[in-house]
Amino acid sequence: AKSRLDKICTFKTLMPKYYQDFNVIEDFKKLNSQTVRAILPKMTEDHNRVILLKLTGHEFSHNIIEDMNCLAITYAEYLYSHDYIDGFIFIVDYTEADLFDLSTKINLIQLRHSTAILLEAFGVRVK
Repeated sequence: AKSRLDKICTFKTLMPKYYQDFNVIEDFKKLNSQTVRAILPKMTEDHNRVILLKLTGHEFSHNIIEDMNCLAITYAEYLYSHDYIDGFIFIVDYTEADLFDLSTKINLIQLRHSTAILLEAFGVRVK
């Protein structure tokens, strides 16, 4: 727990733009119209929280991935402070999304930074 808290504090210092005080409804309006999200009410046996995300849009903005990751980090911070969890399992469904359009909007450096925060600081598991 201490090492995870140290990593969260380190990332908050190094990349503060991912840790702003976001209003989920107002700041992610475009994302709200292009995705369907759900946090499952029951944890897994390993005390992990499962979060589902389905992309339904066909024309994405240039910062869609950054917005998705900022939202995921906001969820992770909230759930760590209000829930007794060990980690997260994010399930992302791209079946209705236009992957060609999405792939042209990805900024690999931003993707790497936000993925590092989710994997190292918050214990997100990739399967």
